[in-house]
Amino acid sequence: MVGPNGHEPVVTQHHPRDRPATAIEEAAYADLTDADLIARARTDPHAFRALHDRYAEPTHRFAARRCGDHETALDVTAETFCRAWRSRHTFADRRAGSAAPWLFGIARHVFT
Repeated sequence: MVGPNGHEPVVTQHHPRDRPATAIEEAAYADLTDADLIARARTDPHAFRALHDRYAEPTHRFAARRCGDHETALDVTAETFCRAWRSRHTFADRRAGSAAPWLFGIARHVFT
């Protein structure tokens, strides 16, 4: 089967405990700093999703400017967030709660 983009669709298997964040949880995440979201993401994957939702587009724009190719920029963005997830316990808040320098640093390393 071919998806709408001409490629095979991505099939994601979820753990039975996985569930979408509720509207109340999403509203609560909106008020948190990036540093707070990362701290919560150690035990709450929905908090990391909120961080992803904040930074996916800026990260993609950064990658697209750097490589000039939309598909490669999508791959870099995905890899950036995979690495951020795996290293979320190493985040140190050095920018008044902003994760942008940390995430863009990870994205720069994806290119190397």
